[in-house]
Amino acid sequence: VLAVYPHEPLPDIAFHAPLLPAYPPAAEVVEDATLGCHQGALYPVGLTRGSPVAAACRLSAHRLVEALRERGTRLRPAGGGGGAFASECLRDCEAALREPERASRRI
Repeated sequence: VLAVYPHEPLPDIAFHAPLLPAYPPAAEVVEDATLGCHQGALYPVGLTRGSPVAAACRLSAHRLVEALRERGTRLRPAGGGGGAFASECLRDCEAALREPERASRRI
């Protein structure tokens, strides 16, 4: 199981919180936090070029594609293939780490 949780909270008006399931004891579970907000992190990469959600979408696509490949699924290379797409994702993460904290909220 790969559970990916985007780090930006939805607006309070959404009345929505992440579901945190209880997995069977034998399940192999990987839970990751990623860039983005809710479904906004899952738009097709080609449709987000130049938009504020582009980095989140690239990172989610890379993470999901690699998880599927590790389990034997044959897929076309994400972002044109090779290490360039992975390197771009790494640059996106490094840039996000330099930004002031945005994913917080006062309760």
